[in-house]
Amino acid sequence: MPRILGKASSINVRKVLWTCAEPSIPFVQEDWGTGFQPTGDPRFLALNPHAMVPVIQDGDFTLREPIRPLDDDLPSLQAKSG
Repeated sequence: MPRILGKASSINVRKVLWTCAEPSIPFVQEDWGTGFQPTGDPRFLALNPHAMVPVIQDGDFTLREPIRPLDDDLPSLQAKSG
């Protein structure tokens, strides 16, 4: 199940949440960013050294700051279409 790191008030995080919700892919969302867990935390920086949201983890796959369609990237989306 994909894990989405970033606060839902971020437009870029909302794009990822919508991308997963539209085809009914279950996901877990964790709030990171201003007012929540700081992106400067070493645990977050290990995933994205630029300290930017969103970060998506799906199994062993990690995608940071996605800026293009995810259909071909997330293993959960590949399984849904295949």
